[in-house]
Amino acid sequence: MGKLMASAGKECITPPESMYPAPSFLPIEFEGVYQDLYVRALVLDNGQDKMALITYDAADMSRSADMCRALGEAYGFKKENLCFAATHSHEAPTFDNTHDGNIGDPEKMKWVMAYGDLVIAQTVKAVGAALDTMRPAKICYHTGESYVNVCRDEQFEDGTWGQGMDFTGPCDHTVALLQVRDLNDRIIAQWINFGVHGTCCYMQMDQEHKKFLMAGDLPGMTSAYLEERYQEDGAVFLWCSGAAANVNPIFGSDYYKYNHDKSHASVALGYEAWDRCEALAERHAVDIIKIMNSIQPEEFAEDIDFDVVERTVSLPGQKLVRKDGTAGMIIPGNHSIELDILDAEPQNLRLKLMVLTMKDVQNCFSAAGGYVRSENLSSANGDESASVTDIASQKADSSHAANPSQVALLSMNAELVAEIGMRLKEAVPFENLVIVTHAGERIGYLPDKSGYDRRTFAFYTSKVKDGVTEERITPVILEMCDELS
Repeated sequence: MGKLMASAGKECITPPESMYPAPSFLPIEFEGVYQDLYVRALVLDNGQDKMALITYDAADMSRSADMCRALGEAYGFKKENLCFAATHSHEAPTFDNTHDGNIGDPEKMKWVMAYGDLVIAQTVKAVGAALDTMRPAKICYHTGESYVNVCRDEQFEDGTWGQGMDFTGPCDHTVALLQVRDLNDRIIAQWINFGVHGTCCYMQMDQEHKKFLMAGDLPGMTSAYLEERYQEDGAVFLWCSGAAANVNPIFGSDYYKYNHDKSHASVALGYEAWDRCEALAERHAVDIIKIMNSIQPEEFAEDIDFDVVERTVSLPGQKLVRKDGTAGMIIPGNHSIELDILDAEPQNLRLKLMVLTMKDVQNCFSAAGGYVRSENLSSANGDESASVTDIASQKADSSHAANPSQVALLSMNAELVAEIGMRLKEAVPFENLVIVTHAGERIGYLPDKSGYDRRTFAFYTSKVKDGVTEERITPVILEMCDELS
């Protein structure tokens, strides 16, 4: 244990106009800005070691090895003590040189690498700004709920599954906060974790409908609102996504019309989507403020320790191809397309478990965990009748008693469906588990067995075969927890 020193910094990563047009991982290019994009960094130092939590207003990220090398050379950070996460805003240009949408296009890849260099340089500046202003601090962990997200796996009247809204489906409404204050009680930074896609303004343009615009979507707008609210403190608000592969915001860039013949059709909102996104971000931010206001002084700790363990899990790969040999995107939910599911190269899921232990903390978590009813969580083998407690029974077998003063951050380079994330929270021997996704070179969607069998959106875009993710990663994660608990 050691006395906490902390600070935060942020730097703009909006590409300059000289780099326009700015390509997305989608088949579009940005030529304007609705809202600037940022890298945000929170640095914690206990006198023995230091760690950094870093978020990007970006759809996905890569070059994590380059990030680690740059921060190690500049400031002496150990790579295992760095936790990166993209917010998964779909209105941000790409610096992911491993994304399928970028590979194979030399000109696009040249831009991606140049923009990545800019992002790395700004990351170093943001962390440097934090290190230049380190001061004695205290930290707390607290949770609450926000209902701006919804399960997007909807079964339509024609029997197919696609992106819609299922308000009874698995969806974790938990907001997890790590709040850091100085000893004068001013907020230095707050790290926020919440499971939702950044797709309120998916592929939206300017009012003249001529240019695609860049923005941080719901995550970035939430951070901006909170930073404006607490500007007197100079606070930085970092936002990252939880297990949200099948979770969307309740406001999107379109809506469905449901027809009497059991078909449905998407209707685009146009520029109005930006206003709706800002309104939803304000709603989400106010939910967060209410959680902040419920934090009690005795929840803060000035002495912390942190430990890290890393693992890589190899998952069997798949590739979907049309039986007729035609090319093009396979539209999720279109069961008229006949597919072959071929074996492909294994996918390496990189897991990092960072455990923060806070000394002399009382009531360091909220009773409002945000879980939906257990009957909405299908088991790993797709048995709808199975309760989450069947999987959580593994926790009872652990020889370690849960320590409420410990917070475990589990990061991964993928998109995990909500139901797996919620079952993991029940299964691990930690009372406080926070799942961080989009942390590094993305390997795509990780559905469970039921999502694979139903042919949900996550199945059609998953690179992992047979929906075996949960059965492969759960034992590994439990071993990691036992090592640190």
